Amino acid sequence: MGYAMKKPLSLLTFLMAYADDLTIITGRVRNSQTVLNSTGEWLHWTKTMKAKPSKCRVLAAKYFTSNDEKLRLEPHSKQPFSTFDPLLSIDAKQISAIGPLSLELEDKFKFLGRFFRYDQKDGPQELLVHDSFLNRLKAVDQDLVNGLMKAWLFQFWIIPSLAWPFQVYDFPLAFAKSLDELSNRFLKAWLGIYKNADVGLLYRSRASHGLGFTKPSLLLKQSQIIKLHLVKHSQEGEEGNLRKLYWNRLAREMKFKRRWKPGPTLEAAEAKLSFEIKFAGQTDRKGLGFNRYIQNMSASASRKRISLGLAFDHDRKAELHSMSLSQQGGWTKWRENVHPLDLKWKDLIFLKNTRIFSHHLNASISCLPSPNRLRLWGYIPSSKCPLCEDLKCTQMHIFSSCKTALLQGRYSWRHDSVLKCLEPVLVKYIKAHNDSKLPKPKLNLIKFVKKGSRCSSTTQPPSKHLLSPARDWQCQIDYKDDSIVFPPVICVTSLRPDIVIWSISTKVAILIELTCPSEENILQAKARKSERYLPLLNQIQSNGWTASLFLIEAGVRGCLSFSFAQCLRNIGLPSPKVRDVCKSVQTVVSRCSYIIFQTHKQAKWSRQQLFILQ
Repeated sequence: MGYAMKKPLSLLTFLMAYADDLTIITGRVRNSQTVLNSTGEWLHWTKTMKAKPSKCRVLAAKYFTSNDEKLRLEPHSKQPFSTFDPLLSIDAKQISAIGPLSLELEDKFKFLGRFFRYDQKDGPQELLVHDSFLNRLKAVDQDLVNGLMKAWLFQFWIIPSLAWPFQVYDFPLAFAKSLDELSNRFLKAWLGIYKNADVGLLYRSRASHGLGFTKPSLLLKQSQIIKLHLVKHSQEGEEGNLRKLYWNRLAREMKFKRRWKPGPTLEAAEAKLSFEIKFAGQTDRKGLGFNRYIQNMSASASRKRISLGLAFDHDRKAELHSMSLSQQGGWTKWRENVHPLDLKWKDLIFLKNTRIFSHHLNASISCLPSPNRLRLWGYIPSSKCPLCEDLKCTQMHIFSSCKTALLQGRYSWRHDSVLKCLEPVLVKYIKAHNDSKLPKPKLNLIKFVKKGSRCSSTTQPPSKHLLSPARDWQCQIDYKDDSIVFPPVICVTSLRPDIVIWSISTKVAILIELTCPSEENILQAKARKSERYLPLLNQIQSNGWTASLFLIEAGVRGCLSFSFAQCLRNIGLPSPKVRDVCKSVQTVVSRCSYIIFQTHKQAKWSRQQLFILQ
């Protein structure tokens, strides 16, 4: 052994130096001792390093076939295949072996973050990981921060602590599911969710109206599969020892039919990924073949795609389970009609009132303590509505169907609060649009580029929208306590759309009608309002005007219909502003519905000021 130095031969030496984490693996005891002797000689030759036998450990195992071998080597157990002390040494100092405490000094040894036991069992490590996980949950639970902050700590502190143990140990899936039960109990308490609520609400993606927490059992599957993928696609090649180790393990795991094993799952995931690469579909508006047909995908990219595929399958299974629930799975019937709430951690952890968010979570799975639900739970004998005395006072009855609440103006107060949220945005935008100059029409000429020269960058023209042709737009908004008359310059009618925007110079009228129904009835509300305003559109067009009708809906749970954002984009609001407006409207609707639900037992409803988001 040795090394050569390049010129100039200037070498700085230190009096104290060390190197550790040296692993020696051989098939025989005498080979191991030979390597140790050579290593000791090399360390002595360097004059800067030396071995420290007191921190070294040896783990040896073999299959004992005769009694002579047992008498000579003293196995640690009575089993044919057992560990033993090979009596290895370095620098004339013996290295301690790992074995039972009755025969050796230590029964386990930590190396590269993993404990190696003489019996190669992970049961004691399961107990250590379980206790560590539970202690972290209790430490967060005892903190004085609010529930959403505790949930953030769970996602970004507690769950990452499981990543390394799940990858280095072959824990069974049943162990991870026991951690799932602990997670469910603490998360439901922190977020104020009904204790028997479907846990899919916690772990579904946010696009599927969930909270997107990482489930310990899913993390275990991803970690185990990533580990096997690294072994299978190591740089040793097809004939390497790691590849042979993988195929032997796969053959053993294929015999298990009921228990989950990572080997068969990895093979199925790679086959699915290969199919997706070869037959990639087009689902968006990007160019054909945009970054999809990658025949030679790197190993790291494959691991990422497989991990995402596991999470996607987990999400679909959670949705299928929700579909089987008659009450808590009601969201699957209206999810395709609305946008999910814009949930970002930077907004959630700084909420001043976390009860409103808990109210939204329970409302999304129909688990609010309404009289009908309390009767089913056995807390009260009757489910009669305190206001209108309807025999079945459900959550949706309180939110949008109570006749007394409708006559008292509770629902119109929520409706007008949404209009009050839109008014300053629309008025400011229309004023800025009217103050701008009308662009002159330009001819789109083709600019030819000479051979060898580069095309000069051109600025994109501003996008056109409904307000582009004119600069004399007017806007009026109709409130219940401040009703207005439809602009007579357009036509004479008794109908009063919530928002009317019109231009006299171009004879264009834009009608916007807002509805705040339950998410289950958004399509019915859209059909009802469309039929109501169809004669008005015909009347406007017969007067020589061009009319556009936009039906926008804000669900009582705070979810907005797709037409809400599309309407704002059609009148020219930029996408960042549209997102901010939609987020404000979601907050206003959620808070108003929270107040309506909390006051459903109060017979009197005093005139409330419109809710204004600060």
